[in-house]
Amino acid sequence: MRSKEEAEPADDKPVVTFGALAIEPLDSIEDGFKNPKHWAQWRSTLKAHAKPLLEVPIADVSTEQIVAVLEPI
Repeated sequence: MRSKEEAEPADDKPVVTFGALAIEPLDSIEDGFKNPKHWAQWRSTLKAHAKPLLEVPIADVSTEQIVAVLEPI
């Protein structure tokens, strides 16, 4: 009989977080903002309001979590 480790090999893929998908793309579209201050405001606002989700794996983000972040806004 095989152990659990043998039956289910470890997944070596990196975990993609909500923060990686929400904030990092802003770097690639920086030139599309009117000025650097506007880009920084977007980044800062996203980090402030979505803070509870930033480290959550994207596969684990629920509708309830998104609503909880958006309701106060």
